[in-house]
Amino acid sequence: MYGRKVRGPVDIIADICKGASDRSEEYLFVHEYVNNLRSTISESCQLAAENARIELERHRSTANRNKAYREFSRGDKVLILLPKDGNNLFMTYQGPYHILAPRGNNNYLCQVGNAQKTYHANLLKRYVERIPQPPHHEIATANLSSVTTEDMSPEESALEHVVVEQTESHRDVIINPDLNEEQKADAVKIVSSFDKVFTDLPGRTKATEHTIRLVDNTPFRMKQYPIPFHSREAVAKEIEEMLKTGVIRHSDSPHASPITVVKKKDGKIRLCIDFRKLNSITIFDAEPIPTLDELLVKIEGAKYFTKIDLTKGYWQIPLAEEL
Repeated sequence: MYGRKVRGPVDIIADICKGASDRSEEYLFVHEYVNNLRSTISESCQLAAENARIELERHRSTANRNKAYREFSRGDKVLILLPKDGNNLFMTYQGPYHILAPRGNNNYLCQVGNAQKTYHANLLKRYVERIPQPPHHEIATANLSSVTTEDMSPEESALEHVVVEQTESHRDVIINPDLNEEQKADAVKIVSSFDKVFTDLPGRTKATEHTIRLVDNTPFRMKQYPIPFHSREAVAKEIEEMLKTGVIRHSDSPHASPITVVKKKDGKIRLCIDFRKLNSITIFDAEPIPTLDELLVKIEGAKYFTKIDLTKGYWQIPLAEEL
């Protein structure tokens, strides 16, 4: 049927007993097989345990690479990472709660409400109390939805706070105390002769004017941004002061760009103009700007270095009338 003689277990045992077949590893007695199997299982368990220990150390070192050891004492205030509104998928730090006692293995017994529960240090965060501030009376509050000056978009033009009255003059210039009396007198004389330069009121140059060349002369108009009601009085005052100083004037131009209010760190406001639409239709000025390396090469060997800080320099350059 199979083309060969069928041999079963009995035939194999008979051949071994008769010596007709050489006994090899394929034919083992039961006790030998069991001993070999036990030895193989024992070695496999040892290898598996060693590999598990190596992987555990590797994962532990990776997980603890940027970790800091947390240790709390009895009476410390902590925040506990707990489910919010009973939702285990959304965890937030809640508290503060008090540490009652350490429980070992980085576990701590905490007083949570009327219950005492044990939490691991990974779920705890030290609660730092704020320094108490002296009492004060709040007269009024104002909320301004805006950004700070440092975060302004580069496309926005900031208008500095207007200075209507002069607060600085040539008398505020500091003369080098190392000069002798004659040199100090000469310096004061020179500064006094250019008293209009040493002021915090912006001037206006007559040497040049700024021209904005447009790609398309078709008038554009952007929708005005709403101004908060609590800021409208300050905005109106700012515009009135700018009109007095001649920084701006009334215009009936068909072009319109919106203004927005920015709150400065000192609590004052700053008016900004959104010129993004105007910039998009302005012909780009390809005049290359000197690099720092070029400037350093030019001033190499110079004896005197002068730093000029202009009062609201952009306000001192008039715009061409054709715009």
